[in-house]
Amino acid sequence: MVTERNKYRDMISLRKDKDRALQDLIAGEKIDLGALQKAIDEAKENLVREEVITKGNKYLVWLKYCKDVEGLLTQALTDKSKENLAAAIERIEREGITIDAKMLNDAKNTLSKMK
Repeated sequence: MVTERNKYRDMISLRKDKDRALQDLIAGEKIDLGALQKAIDEAKENLVREEVITKGNKYLVWLKYCKDVEGLLTQALTDKSKENLAAAIERIEREGITIDAKMLNDAKNTLSKMK
């Protein structure tokens, strides 16, 4: 009886820890995709509230999208394509894409030199 109660308490404690860890990660400034995916998986395993997991998954999708757009920017820089670079920068600014500020400034400088 006592061991069952202790197991239950441990489960609740672990669930709260995983909930907090996921929420702290989402609130952070720079988030590693791998760390976010791991936190979501651990939250699911430990029965964290569904709304927290859903929030984490939405953020994960957004970050993957941002990475894809960042890849387009990198490709445009590599190809030295003025049109693609201008389109990528415009898309980043219009959609509020999360990207490294230095990378974006470097891309803008490169674009201004291409004109």
